[in-house]
Amino acid sequence: MGVSGAWIISEESFLKNSNFVNLLKLRIGYGEVGNASFTGAYTYYGSGYNFNFGGINNTGVRLTSLGNSNLSWETQGETNAGLDFAIARNRISGSFDYYFKTFTNLLSTSPLPPDQPVSGIADNS
Repeated sequence: MGVSGAWIISEESFLKNSNFVNLLKLRIGYGEVGNASFTGAYTYYGSGYNFNFGGINNTGVRLTSLGNSNLSWETQGETNAGLDFAIARNRISGSFDYYFKTFTNLLSTSPLPPDQPVSGIADNS
């Protein structure tokens, strides 16, 4: 999801006939994206694990990760603002930009006590 807009200030009546300011444009935008490449919401079992039962080596499955039903999407938000300008009959021009990125609900792994079958669980920090 994203939204952006711009205002060409130099087209306003108070600057339109200026002999010095040829362009003055304000830009602003905001967007968010989510991270879906994390599989910690589900419990997984892995196969091919050997164990000894009754003196016989057997192949079986074991718990490899615990799911977390409270897990939410990691979100990255980006804000940008800028000012474009041209002055002195377009002889001097440039831009000023401000960019800010935030992360919320970071996806990570929280450790579990050593008596658990797996070492950690997916969590939002």
